Parts: sequence; structure tokens; C-alpha cells
Amino acid sequence: MNERSVRQTVLYFILGLPLMYVVVRQFWISDDAFITFRVLNNLHEGFGARFNIHERVQVYTHPLWFLLLAAGNLSLNSPIVSSVVLSVSCIALTWYVAVLSLRRHHTETALALGGFLGLLLSSKAFVDYTSSGLETPLSYFLVGVLVALTFSEKCRVQQVLFLSALLILTRHDQALLVAPASVFLAYQVWKKSGTVAMLRKASPAVFVLACWHLFSLLYYGFLVPNTAYAKLNIPFARSDVLEQGWWYFQESWHFDPATLLLQVAALVVVFLRKSITGFLCMLGVVGYLGYVYWIGGDFMGGRFFAVPFCLSAFVFSLLVPARVLAGVGIVAALYSLTVVYQPGTSDVTTATSRPFFHGISDEKSFYAKTNMLFVCGIHGYEKHEFAIAGLREKERDEKIILTATLGMRSFVLDPHQSIFDTFAIASPFLARMPIVSGEYRPGHVERLVPKRFVPSELSGENRFQPGKRKELYKLLQTITQGPLLSIERLKAVVKIHLIDFGFMDLSEVSPPPQKLQLPM
Repeated sequence: MNERSVRQTVLYFILGLPLMYVVVRQFWISDDAFITFRVLNNLHEGFGARFNIHERVQVYTHPLWFLLLAAGNLSLNSPIVSSVVLSVSCIALTWYVAVLSLRRHHTETALALGGFLGLLLSSKAFVDYTSSGLETPLSYFLVGVLVALTFSEKCRVQQVLFLSALLILTRHDQALLVAPASVFLAYQVWKKSGTVAMLRKASPAVFVLACWHLFSLLYYGFLVPNTAYAKLNIPFARSDVLEQGWWYFQESWHFDPATLLLQVAALVVVFLRKSITGFLCMLGVVGYLGYVYWIGGDFMGGRFFAVPFCLSAFVFSLLVPARVLAGVGIVAALYSLTVVYQPGTSDVTTATSRPFFHGISDEKSFYAKTNMLFVCGIHGYEKHEFAIAGLREKERDEKIILTATLGMRSFVLDPHQSIFDTFAIASPFLARMPIVSGEYRPGHVERLVPKRFVPSELSGENRFQPGKRKELYKLLQTITQGPLLSIERLKAVVKIHLIDFGFMDLSEVSPPPQKLQLPM
């Protein structure tokens, strides 16, 4: 490498420093991340990958992120520190991928990188979820690599399919983002070289997906996390869910317009440039956004738009001229920095927990006063009311806790204390109970709690009266607490997938627990 190349490389990485500054300066931890952190602590202490140590329930939605955090936790001995190191590393690697990719497609690489940086900083959703303790930074890195490989002159099909599998393991619903390109590439191999060649190319991807899902089925008893049953297993009218999905898009358009605008712009550019590769990538984005609309969005504003935005930013940056990219990036960034938000600040002094928009919250500002690590420190979360409530319950040595919140409240408890939420994230039994009537809010579907649920959990015995509830509780107790490879448990795993218990009528329910302040 000659001296000029060295200077250029140094310049490219200097251009990425503003992004890294924003990531570190605004690093925050969401309440949901602490749900995973409790599982990590229990695993580290030898109790297994469990939320409540007496039963095997998968409460996290990001298997690959969880495994990487678990590896980091072995040496760092802190899930929070592990998430910081892993998140910052993923963002740095995402920038490295951008440098390599844009250098191949643009002669004026510095201009292109400056424009790409402007695009990233223009999105509040992208910046907010460069941290949070959740899996999004890993998704950024993986979609960046996938787009770069797909656009390369010699597209390596096996690598694309394998990375697609990793993205799916990062979060299952992200399969929609990579499905069009993956299916098309597999079809091209099959058409050119036959079935055997296609299976050979796909075998690493199939292997990693099969390994995780086999483990999930054997260990947890289910192929998908319990959160899928708790959040998606709901009897609301489809029209109500779609209306909420519409409001999710409206929230982003109102508070963070650049995030949606860039995805539309990338789609337009793909058609103008007649790029088949770009079309396949953006078809995945369209499919994913359709899914977000179909499920009613999320309660975290912008979260489900962050990854498709990142993918769109890569596609847009590879297809437009460097000078156009630089101009668009500068305009977008200046608008967002001056009108939408200020990414160089800590948000602690200015956080106002804005009014919730149809049940959708700005999660970062909601937790800013305690969970912004740069200002509040690594233990700042202990000052949040959720954590304070958990510390009080820990002092009282309550064995079973029924609450409306899990994250920080569960993290500060002793491992031997069990905690369940009325939103059923931690209980496969409650996830199959009827809902409390009320307005629909994604991720917060409150369940009616049978009076005999807590006594059954406290005693370890099935205290339900004969009937469907007793049968369901026994079945789930066998799956989550029985000997891992016993014949009885394996039969129960098969049975739970074949029998539809539906939403059972309850003649007696416990009164809802006293709620703490929630982003409603």
C-alpha cells in the first residue's frame, strides 16, 4: 500500500468518527434489553438460558445476539458492558463495510462516504437503535455485508445465503428482508447447475438454522420465542391492528421523516437505474414494511424501520453518483440535525418524554434520565422507578412477583425470585389466556390471570380445577420444567403443537397488579 492509499484510508475512517461519537455519546439501554440481561446472568451463574430459573422459557427474540452477548459476558462479567462493546463494534464494522463497498463503486469515495454518513445521521430511528442493548446494531452490520456481497461483480451465493441465515437468527422476522434476493440467487444456481449444486450452496445456511431451531425445540419446547405467542396471539379485529400499523407509519413520518423518505427514494432509484440487484433488495424492504403494517407496528417508535432504512441507505449509496449522494446526504443530515433531533447531545437535560402517539413512544427519551450511559453511568438504571420497585421486592424476598413490567425490575432481583408479567412475555401459560379488554397496543397485550396461577407457581403443584386450564398448565409445566429428554416431555412438546387450546373463558381471575408508569 503506497502513501496515497494510506492517507485515503485514514481519511475514510476519520469520516466515520462523527458516527462513532454519536453512538457513544447517546448510548442507552432499553427496558426490554434487561429481559435478555437477566437470562444472561442466569446462564453465567450456571442456571441455564432461563429467565426464571425453575423453567425453560425463551423470552428473548434475538438468538444470535444473545449468543454473542453470552460469549462476551464470559470475559466481561457484565451483560451491560458486553452490549456496549458489541454494539459499538457492530457499528464500527458497518462503517468498515461501507468503506470497502463504496470504494469499489465510486471513484470519489470520500464524497460518497460523506453522503452516506449524512444519510445515516439523518435518521433518528437509525441513530436511536445504534445502541439500546437490543440486536439492531448486529442487523445493521449483517445487512450492510449482504448488500455489499449482492452488489459485488462476483456474487458469492453461498456467503449471501449463510449471512441471510445469520440475519434470520438475529431476529426471525428479518427473513422477509432477505427472502427475495436469497430465493432468486438459489433459483439461479438451480437453473444453471441443478439441484445438487443449489443444495450444496445452501447447506451452510440450512445447517445453522436447523441447529438453532433443533436446540430451541429440544430445550425450550418451541421453535419460536414465547414473545411471539404473547404479542401476536391476539383476538383483535384485523382492522384494528391495521389501523395501529398505519399510526406506526404516521408516527415515523411526523417525528422522523427522513427514515421513510430514504426508503422511498431508494426504491425510486432502483427503478430509474433498472437495477435487478437493487430491486431484489428493495423488494425485501417492501415485504418487511408490509409485515410491520400487518402486525400493527411496535410500541417503540422507529425501531422496526431502522434496519430497512440501513439496507436502503446502502442500496441508495451504491446506485447514485457520488456528488448526488453527497448533496442528498448533507441536506438530509442538516435538516434532521436542526429540525428533528440533535444527535450530539445526551438528551438527558432535554428529555421530556413526549406525549405518546397512539400508544407509540420515543423509548430513548422515556428512559434518558436514568439509562443514558455516557451521563448516568453503567448503574444509572438503578434510579429508575422500575428498578427501585424490583429492589424493594428483593429486600422483601418475595418468591413470586406478578407485575406489568419485566426488564429492569427483573434484572435487579435475586435469581431465585420468579417474576411474571401480565403481558405474558415470561409465561407460556399466560400467553394463552384471554386478554383484558381495552385498546390495542403492540407488545402490550394484557392477559387475564387465573387466581390459581400464582399459588401453582409458588407451590410447584398444579392447583387448577379439572378442565382445560389444568390440562394446559400440566402440559406446559412438563415442557418447561420436566427432564429434558424424557419420553413424557417429548410427547408433551408434540402435543402442544397439535392441540389448539384457544382463548379459554375464565370464571375467576386475579385483579390486575398495580401498574407502574408505562409508555401508553
